[in-house]
Amino acid sequence: MPAVARDQPGPPAGDSRADILIVYRTGGAFEIDQRNIAVISRVIAKATRPIGAEIFYHLPARLSDWAQPSDGVRYTRLKTGEIWPLAERITKYAGKTIVIFDATLLIASRDVWHLIGYAQQHARVLLQPRLPARSPFETHLAFALREARLHLQRTIWGRVSDASAMSLVTAAFEQRGVRAQISYAELLESGAEADVFAFEGGSRAISARTRPRYLETCARTITAFRRWQSSKAFAASYSQLTPVFHVAQIAVYLATLIAFVSPQSGAIILGFAIAVTPIYFFGNLNLRQPIQVLRRLAARLLLYYIG
Repeated sequence: MPAVARDQPGPPAGDSRADILIVYRTGGAFEIDQRNIAVISRVIAKATRPIGAEIFYHLPARLSDWAQPSDGVRYTRLKTGEIWPLAERITKYAGKTIVIFDATLLIASRDVWHLIGYAQQHARVLLQPRLPARSPFETHLAFALREARLHLQRTIWGRVSDASAMSLVTAAFEQRGVRAQISYAELLESGAEADVFAFEGGSRAISARTRPRYLETCARTITAFRRWQSSKAFAASYSQLTPVFHVAQIAVYLATLIAFVSPQSGAIILGFAIAVTPIYFFGNLNLRQPIQVLRRLAARLLLYYIG
């Protein structure tokens, strides 16, 4: 299990009475990380109750040039960017509210406040981005597909798994050991699929947490069906619109095959696929930007094949 290269046990930096800890995991893009950390620092400065923050960074190395503990913010350099060091750290904070962000989001300050507020009412809270943003090193094709996947997730699942943030309230008693770490690691990796309170915020998704899988929608349906077999209940994140999307996918495959024999028949079946999923295919389009509309429609059509 990866270890923390520089670690200081104890309560959050800034104030030993702080019962709220904001955690941020950097992603390697210096400008993005610097901007997000500045947002978190402003929230801490304006807070009327003690709030601590801890920045976990593995990359970029440039962050160490100015990563000095100050104003309630502590920096911890990790040997790896995996999730285990964060899960291990959470087990050390008993009875505290942990608000977790990473570099998949361009953080909006109001979302930080909302997460802190909702955490007073719910043990687990999930923040989901409403819109994406293109990262500096992302190609236009990659951004178009990521934007389409985000729209697909919001439409048929009601949950966004590509980029999200969450808050959790740790148990009042101190939890240590491998079992507790595994529990938190699983929650952090699959938080978007958990049955927790979720809301949409103003933060923008700037990257995906994991590499996209082909036919991920089918994989989610298989997982949901297995859960139903074991517990006789579907997860709250599994929408009844998902089977409809599968019907549309099958129709698109069939339309492609028939188009080689009869293009007109293929077009009719393709129209049926679009007609049963109109919110997904035609949603969130700005007709005043025709190039953007064509890009989004092309990416969404491609997702029928690989979504």
